[in-house]
Amino acid sequence: MAVRDLGGLITRFIPYNLGLWRQTTSPARPLIRRYSSQSNDATQTCQLPNGRTLAYTTYGSPTGHPIFELHGFPGSRLEAAIYHEPALELGANVIGVDRPGIGFSTPHLGRTVLEHAEDLRFLAKALGHSSYSIIGVSGGGPYALACAYLHSPEVLKKVVLVAGMGPHDVSVKGMRIGNRFIFWCFQYFPWLARLTARLSATQYNRLIAMPDDQLSAYIAKTLKSRLRFRSVQEKDAEAMSDITSLRMMLISGSEHFRQGTDAWLEEGKLVTSPIGFDLNDVKVPVLLWCGKQDLNVPLSIGEEIAKGLPEELAKLRIEDETHISLVLNQRRDVLKEILNGL
Repeated sequence: MAVRDLGGLITRFIPYNLGLWRQTTSPARPLIRRYSSQSNDATQTCQLPNGRTLAYTTYGSPTGHPIFELHGFPGSRLEAAIYHEPALELGANVIGVDRPGIGFSTPHLGRTVLEHAEDLRFLAKALGHSSYSIIGVSGGGPYALACAYLHSPEVLKKVVLVAGMGPHDVSVKGMRIGNRFIFWCFQYFPWLARLTARLSATQYNRLIAMPDDQLSAYIAKTLKSRLRFRSVQEKDAEAMSDITSLRMMLISGSEHFRQGTDAWLEEGKLVTSPIGFDLNDVKVPVLLWCGKQDLNVPLSIGEEIAKGLPEELAKLRIEDETHISLVLNQRRDVLKEILNGL
C-alpha cells in the first residue's frame, strides 16, 4: 500500500527489525525452497540466475489461474493474504512476492524497476506458469506497469493497478501532504526517511503484539481522534475497523522491514526516479482501479497513467472509495475481473 497507508497508522509504526539473509550460489536450474516464516505462512524462495533469492507465498486455490500480487509501499509478500478467501471462492492462485531486500528476498542495491520485472518473469517460468496475471497494489503499481511493458502478452494476460502509483513524473495533485513530504525526504534527505522508520519501530511492534481486543480498542480510540482532525478518511476508518484485515496489513508492513531500512530507502529512490520505459510501449491490457476519494494515490494519477498507455490497452474504473477501502472492499471484484474471459 502507499507510503501513508492506514491513515498514517501503519507507516508511523514502521519496525526496524534486523533479520538475516543468506547469499547463495547460482544453481544450474531454478531452486525452490519451502519453509515457514515468523508469520506461519508457507513461504518459499526461488533462486535467480545471479544467485539472489526471491521469496513468495501462495494463497487461494493451488490449481487456479496464477495471479502475482505486487505489494504496496511499505508491504511484503504477506499482503497477498487479504485475497486468500475470495481467491479460494473464485478459483484463483494468488502469489505474493517480496521485492529485493524485503522479507526473505535477497537485497539488490541499485536495482531498477525493470530488473524486478525481469525477476518476476523468471519466477513465473520457474514455477511452470505459462499464463498468469498481475495485480499491482499502490506502491506496486510501477512494477506492474514494468511487467506490462517487459513480459510477453502471450503469457501475461491481464494487469490491474489497484490504487496504483505510476511514473515519478505524473501529477501528485490531490495527494496528502504527508506523502509529498516523504517523497521529498527520499529525494533530498534520505537520512530523515530512515530515521523516521527507526524511531517508529517500538510502537509498530507493540501494535502487532497486542491481543485482538486490545488492538481493537486502541485503533478505535486512535481513529476517533484522527477523524475529528480529518487526518483519516471515514471510509478508511471503517475498513481499518476490521481487525482481521488490519492485522494482516500490520504484519505485512512489519515484514517489509525484516532486514532493516535499506529496502525502504531503495524503494523510495525508485518511486522518485524515472521508471525506465515509455508507457506507450506497454503491450498488455492494463486496468486502472481507482478510488474517487483516494488521497494517498489520487484519481488524477490513474487518469494520467491511462493517458500515457496505448488507448486500446488502457481501461479506467472508478469507485466511490478511499485508499484502503478500495483495496479491501474491491478485492473480490478485482479477482473476478481478472478471471473473467480467461
